[in-house]
Amino acid sequence: MISAASRGNVLQLARLLENNANIEERDRDGFSPLHCAACFGHEDAVRLLLENNADIAARDKEGTTPLLWAAHNGHEGAARLLLQNNADITARDNDSRSPLHYAAMNGYEGAVRLLLENNADTRRWTRCSAWRWARRSRHSPLVSSTRRQDADSPLHLAAMNGHEGAVRLLLQNNADLEARDNDGFSPLHLAAMNGHEGVVRLLLENNADTAARDNRGHTALDEMLCGGHDAVAALLLAGALRLLQLCTRALLTTVLSSLSAAVVLAAYPRNLQVLPIVSAAVERTQG
Repeated sequence: MISAASRGNVLQLARLLENNANIEERDRDGFSPLHCAACFGHEDAVRLLLENNADIAARDKEGTTPLLWAAHNGHEGAARLLLQNNADITARDNDSRSPLHYAAMNGYEGAVRLLLENNADTRRWTRCSAWRWARRSRHSPLVSSTRRQDADSPLHLAAMNGHEGAVRLLLQNNADLEARDNDGFSPLHLAAMNGHEGVVRLLLENNADTAARDNRGHTALDEMLCGGHDAVAALLLAGALRLLQLCTRALLTTVLSSLSAAVVLAAYPRNLQVLPIVSAAVERTQG
């Protein structure tokens, strides 16, 4: 059953079921046939197993349900079938990951949209860092250069991995733009430190706080400069400069304290056009 479900071999599955094969057979990782069919996106196999009363809430050794695996690998059709058969969209694995966490983390816009249409919660948190997920996943790699040991929201994960479409969908569905993880990182911090220009631009368009500091006192611009992402730096600098036009003299010194790295960046030849703006603001604080 496991092998046939993994390959999506519906004819073999049907023959096995006719011969009373165990529909809840498990492999060494606790995968059932329905887990396997959902994980690899075999919709016909998923449908057949559900018609034969496969356990839609079955969990593998990591506490992962078939819907979680379908979302993890972006199999929108399989996920839709499971949801139509009352799969629990709020189910969490052992690290509190939801289907929306998985879909957002890997940038599967179709799956993210489907889950949001079914009222997935954009403001729930995990208990496991994204890099650990990649190490433990045997079926789909996660691309992430950031080794972190923190809880994450779906928006943090989408921003960290540069998935602009998923970020846009989450923001349109009430995701918390200024949510902080255990290190004080906002989605803007994570997008900036990983050099995801499109995501940074999108977050700034939605008024992300460029002056927000993490637990080390770093702004998103500071984190970006450590990674050498000049294009992102220019975006963040432009966003921060917008604040200068709104500040009174009494507030300007405080604002500029978060722009120390930005002043250095403005000296780069490619950004000379913003240097007079920063210089004028500094003069105002000294006047």
